[in-house]
Amino acid sequence: MAQVGLDARSDERPGLLALSTLPVSFVGLAAFRAWADLIGDVIFSPVASAQVFDCLIAAVMLVLVVLAGRVVPLCENRAAHVVCLATSLAASLSSVLVVFSMSGGAQMAVAWAAVVCGSVAAALLILMWCELLSCLDIARIALCLALVYLTEQVLVFFGSGLPAGKLAVSIVVLPLLSQFMLVRAYSYIGPESRPRPTGGKVRMPWKIVGVFAVYNLVNGLRMFFFDSATGNAPAAAASLLVAAFLLVAVVFFPKRFDLSVMYRTPVALLCCALLLIPVLGWVDSGWLAFFLALSSRLFEVVVFLLLCDISKSMGIMALVVFGAEEATVAFSSLGYCLGAGMMQLGIAESTETALVLVGVAALIVITLLLFNDRELADQWGITLFGPGKMEWNVDRRRALAEACDQVASEYGLTAREREVLYLLGEGKSLALVCQELVIAKGTAKAHTEHIYRKLGISTRRELLDMLGQLQ
Repeated sequence: MAQVGLDARSDERPGLLALSTLPVSFVGLAAFRAWADLIGDVIFSPVASAQVFDCLIAAVMLVLVVLAGRVVPLCENRAAHVVCLATSLAASLSSVLVVFSMSGGAQMAVAWAAVVCGSVAAALLILMWCELLSCLDIARIALCLALVYLTEQVLVFFGSGLPAGKLAVSIVVLPLLSQFMLVRAYSYIGPESRPRPTGGKVRMPWKIVGVFAVYNLVNGLRMFFFDSATGNAPAAAASLLVAAFLLVAVVFFPKRFDLSVMYRTPVALLCCALLLIPVLGWVDSGWLAFFLALSSRLFEVVVFLLLCDISKSMGIMALVVFGAEEATVAFSSLGYCLGAGMMQLGIAESTETALVLVGVAALIVITLLLFNDRELADQWGITLFGPGKMEWNVDRRRALAEACDQVASEYGLTAREREVLYLLGEGKSLALVCQELVIAKGTAKAHTEHIYRKLGISTRRELLDMLGQLQ
């Protein structure tokens, strides 16, 4: 099976070519997400256990993070696939029993069985898909996310209106379809791009994960206070809008697309929710829910892309990075329970909008304080900020190679120093430079010092800026 890639014909319109040649199997994550929505409508009503479901998913993910060295690559782990298949079938069949008029204690027991089994299947499938998508270049990951969001909403729209019999079939088929498409999509990934276990001390981008956790916390407050009145419409509209934006930007404007603008947009939307809605009298919960859902979805995309880049450049296993990030779903449940607790104490009566706006204000402050693109570039070697930075790998690597050749020629770098320069320009850590060139850490460090001295620079940021100006 050929690896997913771009050929020479992609020079002018790489986005259109990638869209037309992307295997359908890479959109299989949408089938799982639609399944999670559909079984949620079935099993959460009788047991009101959506928050328990999220917390169980987070717990399973954290266990997998601890065991990462033994189970990576998860997509190739047969035991993980067997457990995922068994638990997804158990959850689906239990949900089907709930659909077909079970009642009383039996319904409660079966629904709880669906919650427990479904959480295990969900954790495994989510992390498998994260591991798979992280193998792609950043532009193609964004393209896959856009198609996943669109397909998910289509599947949920048609699935939620099905009669009981067809709904039951859909609930059983969707997770199986997602796992089949996962295996199929993984076969397109070349051996050199597949994940592998890494040793040593792991650095984690805790600031990024922490800010995302706060987004989930505020989103949980939104779900408690507003979802009963607005339903899922604001979140669905937000997903469709973000998907359309990503699709247009990545396919038609990859040279102009700037991820830094995209990550600042959620803050702008939150400011709209904080200032414009009260000023204009838009106290209707639908508007506020939409702004919050849209900002959360945008930030989710930004975080996913950044973590993919960090995973590649720092040599951190995708399972570890995304296991920690996806486990923050528990904060959404925490926000929901916080809203419920305030309502029980009478604190939130008639002030729910004000309480959510306070949370939004806190979120804006935290994002501005902790989420800084220069700091991310310096600490994690992220090179995605700026127009045209999220280009297709074939274009980016060609431009980087030409820039390295120019620098090597102008400053008299040796052949080995030029190789080190290229890897540093890709954002790779010193450990990864050692691994790819099969040299000792001291040797790599010496080459780096020689490069810095010849170029008259002292930091990685200066190096990336110099290469960026030549690309």
